[in-house]
Amino acid sequence: MVTREELCASGRVTPEELDILVALGLVPRREADTYPASSWNRIHRALRLRRGLEADWEMVALIMDLLHRIEELKAHIHHLEATQPYRDYPPRGESEGL
Repeated sequence: MVTREELCASGRVTPEELDILVALGLVPRREADTYPASSWNRIHRALRLRRGLEADWEMVALIMDLLHRIEELKAHIHHLEATQPYRDYPPRGESEGL
């Protein structure tokens, strides 16, 4: 856990930016203004997206949500590939009747 003071003292995020990230649900806040250690990575990613793409905060939240969903889908595919037997499907357009 890290405190609000530690996050803001790092110079990576201002108190105002941290409040916005919390309000958008991008950084979870725990009791007594403490945050999970993983907040550093989420804050860095959000700020990099905002500055690099010149995006507003809502767009940053949407992008981060989509990136998270892509990571989940990749993990699911990896799990399926590891647990399901391989099937040699015909390439697209070469199925019966085409």
